[in-house]
Amino acid sequence: MYHLAVDKLVAHKVVSHALIRHSLLAFLLLKAIAVMMLFGGKALASDMAIVKQPVNVAVTAGQRAVFEVKADNALWYQWRHNRERLPGDLGKRNVLVLDNVTKKDAGNYYCIVMRQGEAIMTKTVKLTVTEEAKGNAVIRWQAPRYRVDGSEIEADTIANYKIYRHIRGQRILEGATAGSGTVFPVFGLSYGEHQFSLATVDTDGLESAPSSPFSVVID
Repeated sequence: MYHLAVDKLVAHKVVSHALIRHSLLAFLLLKAIAVMMLFGGKALASDMAIVKQPVNVAVTAGQRAVFEVKADNALWYQWRHNRERLPGDLGKRNVLVLDNVTKKDAGNYYCIVMRQGEAIMTKTVKLTVTEEAKGNAVIRWQAPRYRVDGSEIEADTIANYKIYRHIRGQRILEGATAGSGTVFPVFGLSYGEHQFSLATVDTDGLESAPSSPFSVVID
């Protein structure tokens, strides 16, 4: 009976500590509200102040979203999403980092900044998450008939073609045709305009200068 009583006492203490931790935020908020009501709904003069508000964020699904608040003399921060408390965030995290965001993460965010007996809420900001649209395209061209020097190109001297994609001023190899075919499919392009060029490779392995860039538009 003695050991059973001790076990019950220990269990009671563990539960009590858990309740204390989970009710800390509620206690702080209620105390802050009570103080404001005592003084006619007006906040007391305080040296705790928000010096940097969070701002709206727009990202593509799968990217990272970051919200930040800076406050003088604050002890705790609690971030909320669509008025719901984010689990496990009561602490000294003035920066909220959301990795690999999805559509479910979109919505309104704000932070409650606290110290003993005081609480300040930031302005509400919005996280916009857009899905990265994907599209496919087929690039077609005519086989070149003449070299730069004006000499004629015989069809059986063309080994294949290399297709390059132009991204941020760089020319990146997208792929090559299998043989001398003049059709090349491109998959997984985001919506918008994309720049490509192609080069001819002869049976000796010599590659021509790339063509002028041309556009492929996914809409």
